[in-house]
Amino acid sequence: MFGIGFSEIIIIGIVILIFVNPADLPSFLRKAGKLYGEITGTYHSFLRLLRNIENSDYIPPPAAPAQKEETVMPKVKRKNVQAKKKLKTKTM
Repeated sequence: MFGIGFSEIIIIGIVILIFVNPADLPSFLRKAGKLYGEITGTYHSFLRLLRNIENSDYIPPPAAPAQKEETVMPKVKRKNVQAKKKLKTKTM
């Protein structure tokens, strides 16, 4: 199944019996079965889709080359840069 052995299935069954009321067990198992069926159906339809894509002859057109974005650099105020240089030279 999913690499689950018989002993693991027994343990899962015991845990379900502990947490689910025995009166609600049939409806719980019915819902779990429907969920399992939906999951496997979705899985198989996804596999079918992948096989169809793999076997199709459709080749999408090449994507347009990306345009280079120009980055705008903020202008540095010269006074602040010169003032920082003066502070460094004074402290040294």
